[in-house]
Amino acid sequence: GEQRFHAVVEKGALVLTVTTHFTSGEEWDEHAEMDITKGYHAKVFHKIERTGGKVTGEEQVDFASGKVTWLRDGVRGEKTFTFTPDTYVGPMLGVVLAEVPDSAAHTGAIQAIVFRPGPEVYTLRADVLQEENFQVSNTSEPTTKVRLKADLGSVQNVVFASLIPTHYFWFTREDPPEFFAFE
Repeated sequence: GEQRFHAVVEKGALVLTVTTHFTSGEEWDEHAEMDITKGYHAKVFHKIERTGGKVTGEEQVDFASGKVTWLRDGVRGEKTFTFTPDTYVGPMLGVVLAEVPDSAAHTGAIQAIVFRPGPEVYTLRADVLQEENFQVSNTSEPTTKVRLKADLGSVQNVVFASLIPTHYFWFTREDPPEFFAFE
């Protein structure tokens, strides 16, 4: 598929808009806002999934109140959390993980909301795997590859970590690094 990522700063907030069109016909529209006056602090997230123009899924997160709502398989749900300041979701990950390649240890940890199908908060560990040239069509971009995977503790990693897929992010080798791609 194809994804379009747009970021703009408005009145102390980073506003992210992401549209994804999959070859299957599924489409995602995501909107996220982060307060950036004192680091990155998630404010809101909203995602709508469509197939053939029909809404098939929805996720909403209000980080201040902790209220999370979702629609999955025609069933709506609601849950309230108490979030730590380092809790993120969706396109926010491409922003906060950009600091990992420049960190001394080339690693980092964050809390993330994962919908499987209902929401849960998990610790995710990020580590730099390698520097490589990311190939897109006829263009090659020097990037740093970062792996993001669940860290549920030694026992639970064996049993449950496979339920939360590992993601890979590529960042440019510019200073500061910028989000380039993910898988």
